[in-house]
Amino acid sequence: ETYGGGDFQYQFVADWAKLPDGITFHECPGVAVDSQDNVYVLTRGEHPIIVLDRDGNYIRTFGEGLFSNRTHGLFIAHDDSILAADDGIHTIQKFNPEGDKLMEIGERNAPAPRWSGQPFNRPTSAAIMPSSGDVYVSDGYGNARIHVYSGSGEYKFSWGGSGIDAGQFIRPHNIAVDSNDR
Repeated sequence: ETYGGGDFQYQFVADWAKLPDGITFHECPGVAVDSQDNVYVLTRGEHPIIVLDRDGNYIRTFGEGLFSNRTHGLFIAHDDSILAADDGIHTIQKFNPEGDKLMEIGERNAPAPRWSGQPFNRPTSAAIMPSSGDVYVSDGYGNARIHVYSGSGEYKFSWGGSGIDAGQFIRPHNIAVDSNDR
């Protein structure tokens, strides 16, 4: 059966993912694809990031011991670096495609006061702007703000707040940057 329409039509493939014994998908809050068509699945299980090739063959896992059971958002940047949000420990972690941790933004297990506007209180996602390397973070559950960091993890500025008016958010859950830096 085909789902979707126009240029976006998809078919369900039963048993596509070929996982080894002991590796399972457990509450998967994020999926992303790198420039080599490898599929990265963010889970809330024992193996937080599972990597498969385009045919569903298992490649590796990484991130064991680095996340809470509240992983939340996954983003693969223009350079194939990976950002993973964890609203349980209030951090954004950056990895290279091999799974080596490059950076962590936020103070682990030390949330900012709820609705304070200060980073982070349960961040939900992050994205990298290709032209500058800046990291944009949706701080969704406890702040309703967007925070911006340099590519080296230095805080730059924030915007937004809780509400329904212009410039306000209600639980922003995702963020992306398009090819025109918007």
